[in-house]
Amino acid sequence: MGSMHINETIEAVAGLYSSTSPSPTPSITRAVPSRGGERLEDRQFQQMQQAYARSGGLVSGTEAARRLRRHCDQPLSTLARLIVARSIVSFEWRSQLLVPLFQFEPADMSLRSPVVEVMREFKSVLDDWECACWFSQPNVWLHNDVPADLIARESIRVLAAARTDRFIARG
Repeated sequence: MGSMHINETIEAVAGLYSSTSPSPTPSITRAVPSRGGERLEDRQFQQMQQAYARSGGLVSGTEAARRLRRHCDQPLSTLARLIVARSIVSFEWRSQLLVPLFQFEPADMSLRSPVVEVMREFKSVLDDWECACWFSQPNVWLHNDVPADLIARESIRVLAAARTDRFIARG
């Protein structure tokens, strides 16, 4: 992940501010059919929306950068670096970059360090969509609690669950 990738991400995030620029296109198309004609991706997104609503919701990349602007000098660069480094949960849905707010302190938009630690565990085994799903789904290692609901107050348990799931995902 060199500076070329960082520059591309900065351009993509900056493009969110321009009404004439096209939105970034999803890197992965999840057209997996399931029972009743509903796609697996649609069900997963609905589950993410519900889970993340309990802990601040989902915002667009534009809104995340706007909120960061209140607390840092370079919000676009900051957001782009966090995304490229995979230090935060972000994913694309219907050509829009989305960022769950559970990973930021509400008062100052500072990043919760346990999120960075969990994301580090998943860097080589899960893609962005899978990370977003992991944080929003009940986890057996957490007694079926949702990691996003626990990360602020039980970060050690969430990190242990992430390590276990990383080990299992690696095979």
